[in-house]
Amino acid sequence: MRTVMIASAGVIVLIAITAALADRGEVAILKSRSGNQFWIGTRLWVVEVDGAIYVRGPNHSGWVERVRADPEVWLTRGEATAQYHAATSADAGSLAAVERAIAEKYGATERWLDRRFDGSDPIAVRLESNGAPAGSSP
Repeated sequence: MRTVMIASAGVIVLIAITAALADRGEVAILKSRSGNQFWIGTRLWVVEVDGAIYVRGPNHSGWVERVRADPEVWLTRGEATAQYHAATSADAGSLAAVERAIAEKYGATERWLDRRFDGSDPIAVRLESNGAPAGSSP
């Protein structure tokens, strides 16, 4: 029983550390539309590469699948919210540049979390402004 309690406490501490680290640095909220037209917010790290805005995630995650089905998204960074067109990219060069930018911006936090979660099969998503006025976010 004592072993189970110690193991449980260890898991709780690991979850708390991971949650605390995930919020370090800039965390943006990407809102994508589900098949039933509900908007779903996903907390993501965001970087800029050559003036373009990118987010990254597992290729088959729910938010990436939603973006593929409906590429019109909203991104909130701090107090600013704007609408974008999301373009997924399987280009290895783009992904490598985005991963370098994430590693530079988020440092040890990114390395810690990447080991904790399945970082395999990542994809870069470029967010292109569609010129929609801010402030009418879902």
